[in-house]
Amino acid sequence: MKNTILSLVFFLFVCALSQTFSQQVKIIEPITLLASGFEEYNMPKISPDGKKVAFGGLGNNGIFITDYFGSEIKQLTYYAAAGWNMKWSANSEAITTRVNFWEDDFKTKKSAVMMFDLQGKEQNLSGSLDEVGMPFWSLDGNSVWWEEGISNFKSFTLIIGGDQSFKVSNSRNIIEVENGIPTILKPVEGEYLFVEWTPDNTKAAISVAGKGIFVYDTKTEATYDFGMGEYPSWINNEHLIFMVVKDDGHEIKDSEIYCYKYDGKFLADLTYGFDKPALYPWVSRDGKIVFQSPDGKIYKMQIDID
Repeated sequence: MKNTILSLVFFLFVCALSQTFSQQVKIIEPITLLASGFEEYNMPKISPDGKKVAFGGLGNNGIFITDYFGSEIKQLTYYAAAGWNMKWSANSEAITTRVNFWEDDFKTKKSAVMMFDLQGKEQNLSGSLDEVGMPFWSLDGNSVWWEEGISNFKSFTLIIGGDQSFKVSNSRNIIEVENGIPTILKPVEGEYLFVEWTPDNTKAAISVAGKGIFVYDTKTEATYDFGMGEYPSWINNEHLIFMVVKDDGHEIKDSEIYCYKYDGKFLADLTYGFDKPALYPWVSRDGKIVFQSPDGKIYKMQIDID
């Protein structure tokens, strides 16, 4: 009898806890299809203002763009690898990314940091290079920075006189530069796959190979270990989403999108009941989320957090 009562109390506690979580995250728009067709689409990224969605094609080649609320899909560029981890500007008016291409002899492979506006106008910011790191926007959005070799930082200035503070990352650490002074941050040991900052640039969500997601708070210097997950994206300065993938070592069996608070508090499984693995989620400041399925289709949904 005692065990029965304890079990009932535990069950009611779990139900109450689940209800609290569900009250914090509300589904405003359920999961619906955004883009599909003959082309396979990958790694969608919604603009910070929630109006446009960009995504790569097969093998992350090229960049395609469409409206969040649906419109014709337009191809911005055909460059190889352009869709891999591209980055929107804070004002949602441009995208910067690293691309690959062949020299005129069709024998020499080169890379470059490129910028594209929403009409597809391109600008080569770095010139042709043998190797270059992924680009990052400066904190004020007035310049683009990248790494050529270890800690050899280059930039392209869009607006003269802007703040030259920036944060970049590679597979080893995070480099923060303020007033021309670099600081190396290594809050977690391991290989950094993705590093994403909150809108106010005070917290970094770090996806570490084989370890999951960690959040590092630069103000308190506290590090929160989620123990799982990869590919984080911030909704605001407090909440983020990420994917939790299950595979057998060869094939993805399942993937859910979770919503968490920065301190490791679980809030919701956003794709519970969805019949496909949900991969590479990205979220706008107003809670619009886009993600892909393994068959190259792009889906969308919207949430609100109390």
